[in-house]
Amino acid sequence: MRPPIKCDGDILDYIVVEDDYIENYEVVAGDDLKRRMTLDDVRDVLRNLCEIAAIPGGVTIDIGCADGMIIKSLNAKTKIAVDIARTYLSVLEGVDLKIRANAEDLPLADAIADTVICTDVIEHVKDVKKVSQHLMRILRPGARLLLAAPWMQNLGVYETREYIEQYKKYKYVHLR
Repeated sequence: MRPPIKCDGDILDYIVVEDDYIENYEVVAGDDLKRRMTLDDVRDVLRNLCEIAAIPGGVTIDIGCADGMIIKSLNAKTKIAVDIARTYLSVLEGVDLKIRANAEDLPLADAIADTVICTDVIEHVKDVKKVSQHLMRILRPGARLLLAAPWMQNLGVYETREYIEQYKKYKYVHLR
């Protein structure tokens, strides 16, 4: 793992430039911590699937961990939480390492993880190809990648008046 740009308490920070993309997700994180944006049913399904599919006892990395609801529940020897929002990481407990970084530029060593979790992230990143390359790079041989993104979902919800009103203050919510 390369050295962080700075350390903020127990958070290793790899963000070089604090741009409007990062500022946007700091606002999203703050709002989400005040009033959860992801439905409880969705959170439960994701958490349960990851508990079943994750390799127990190894190194588990949650990319885009948000409030840590998935990684905190897993039986892993080492839990690494990665998010772009310091706001989420600053309140996260129950993990071994907190890393603030873009998913497109993961500072982690090659072949470090037994399980990599990346749920509801792909639709928010600027460069899906870079994220995919980093996810594959950090997986050990025989490791598992648990990836979740909207698929076969009625995306018309993003065009409803209610959705637009609730999320209009965010510049980057669903990039694809």
